[in-house]
Amino acid sequence: MKISNIKYGWIAIFAIVCSACSDPLKEPVRFSVSMQNNLIMGADSFYVAPLGTVLQFVFDANADIITEQHSVFNEADASLGFVTSLSWADNPGALRVLLGTNFPGLSHNNEVDKTLVHSYVWRDITDSCQIPATKGTSDTTSIRMSEYTGTSVVLAFCYKTEDNSGFQPMFVLRNMLLQSWARKTGEVIDEQSAPTMAFTPFDVLLTDSTAYESSDQGGRWDISFSDPADKTAIKIRQSAAKRPMNEDWLISRPLSIPRGKLDYSAALTLKNIHTHAEWYSLKLDEPGEWIVTFRAFNENYTYRSSAIQTYKFLVK
Repeated sequence: MKISNIKYGWIAIFAIVCSACSDPLKEPVRFSVSMQNNLIMGADSFYVAPLGTVLQFVFDANADIITEQHSVFNEADASLGFVTSLSWADNPGALRVLLGTNFPGLSHNNEVDKTLVHSYVWRDITDSCQIPATKGTSDTTSIRMSEYTGTSVVLAFCYKTEDNSGFQPMFVLRNMLLQSWARKTGEVIDEQSAPTMAFTPFDVLLTDSTAYESSDQGGRWDISFSDPADKTAIKIRQSAAKRPMNEDWLISRPLSIPRGKLDYSAALTLKNIHTHAEWYSLKLDEPGEWIVTFRAFNENYTYRSSAIQTYKFLVK
């Protein structure tokens, strides 16, 4: 009797194990996609395809669900804009506007930083800016920055005077905006205004920590953004006649300019438990970088198995 019970017990366990092994609710997904087009692989695993190419994909799968979603990278354009007002004196070239692409940053060591700002190879964009020359006037600057997309730049203003026989000029910079937008759609991708640019003043003529402080005194950069009439305003006030001439720098943090943005399609269900799909075609109807992603699932209330396959295309 005991032998019979043991035998039947082992039979029951074996049956349960076999049942688990063949449980159709726990079948791992098998999924692969082959592309039928004869395209050449370029850099960074991107296939190179002419505009208008119709891609043909074939599935080898046991999946209950197959979806497709693609993204197209939309290149960006960028611009820098601001309004400059001049008062108290004419401007004999006292304000310069500069860009740096690998500026190491201020150390807050006066002598080290003085050497740095003088020896660093800045790109001087003053001639591309509209800086007023006559007191009591304002001008608006707008500069294309598209060559810097995908990089970071440091924006600097250098106020350096060479005449103190009368008042040295006062400048106010307003409405400063570094803006990026999608080239294809015009959608704004990124905006950085003066209060977010983390400017640091640096008065070359001072030898202590006050050289790096915002101040409303003559010949000092004021980045307090405390003007009730304009919370974007940056100022450097006039110095009276016979006062020492000035050299005052204003240097931003590194400002990242996006290369563009990804535009995603809606996820398209190619196969579900009610439909069958062995292939799929997709037309590359706009230039740029495409990423085509297929996902496959076997999924129910007790189990989930999934797989993913991705192709990348550079459409010219």
